[in-house]
Amino acid sequence: MTSLTQAVAKNTFVQVAGRFLSLIFGVWTISLVMRYFGPEQYGYYSISLAFLQVVGIIVDFGLYLITLKYLGEIDGEINLSPLERQQRSSAVMQNIFTIRFFQGYFFMA
Repeated sequence: MTSLTQAVAKNTFVQVAGRFLSLIFGVWTISLVMRYFGPEQYGYYSISLAFLQVVGIIVDFGLYLITLKYLGEIDGEINLSPLERQQRSSAVMQNIFTIRFFQGYFFMA
């Protein structure tokens, strides 16, 4: 059985390696896109990405934090059975997904 320190070290290594790989792939992808588009078209591409990111922030509307809050409250209740906990968590996730779907449809349309 591994100790807590070994588990934390292993998870930290996995996190750092994952971040490093995502950084490498990101830089590689950007270099390919820049070479393919050229300076002017890459400018149009970056403007469109920035616009979509702003719209994505508006669409989120704080629902991520609300989801975390509700799931934390459900997890903190001691009197719930595992089945009740799962049902409540499932209901919260279904509601949040529905709200996000219609917000995304409205703002992206």
